[in-house]
Amino acid sequence: MRRCAFWKALENRGARLLGKRPTIDDVSEGKYFHVCSARQCTEVARWAVIWRNPKIHEAKEKTWMACEGHKEFLTRFVALRDFPHRVVPVSEIPAPDGPSAKPVDPRSLTAEERAEAGL
Repeated sequence: MRRCAFWKALENRGARLLGKRPTIDDVSEGKYFHVCSARQCTEVARWAVIWRNPKIHEAKEKTWMACEGHKEFLTRFVALRDFPHRVVPVSEIPAPDGPSAKPVDPRSLTAEERAEAGL
């Protein structure tokens, strides 16, 4: 049975989501990186946008990771909705304890991060 392009694309996407394609996390020997939360961005996050929606929950905070290029966009997104928020460097939040759902673009790593990850 021949599959149309839609099903082939869906299978490829599923393979990526299941981790069948190698990512930087596979070769970095346990060194994980925060990845930008913006759609389709795979750069290493340098900022954390911490926000909450007081209409839904008073105490629970959400954290979006942002690269330099998306920091302003994600901050403006929550600010336009009048959500209380703050932006902090990634160094002020806990380190990731496992691989990200999205692969990291190795080009967005600094030379020091590459050396630390053994790349």
